[in-house]
Amino acid sequence: MDTTEIIGFCAMCLSGVKHVPQLYKIHTEDNVGSFSKHAILMAFIASVVWLYYGFKKNSKSLILGSIGSILYEMYLLQKILKSEKNVWRLWRT
Repeated sequence: MDTTEIIGFCAMCLSGVKHVPQLYKIHTEDNVGSFSKHAILMAFIASVVWLYYGFKKNSKSLILGSIGSILYEMYLLQKILKSEKNVWRLWRT
């Protein structure tokens, strides 16, 4: 493994760790009102493109980092959509 991949893995780990407090807060409080569905969707698309690029470059750090980002963004989108569904249900009653 070359130095560039080691730096990439370090960056991937730091990028993943930065989301832990936010994920914990979202999971415990179940509040995603401050997130934009469109911004998260764009971040998801960008992560998919980074994943494709990682496969093209055969970069394990890019691939793992992209998969982590995709999972994070999918979780956020799921929470946002579930929250919106509950809001509509409450509004109709």
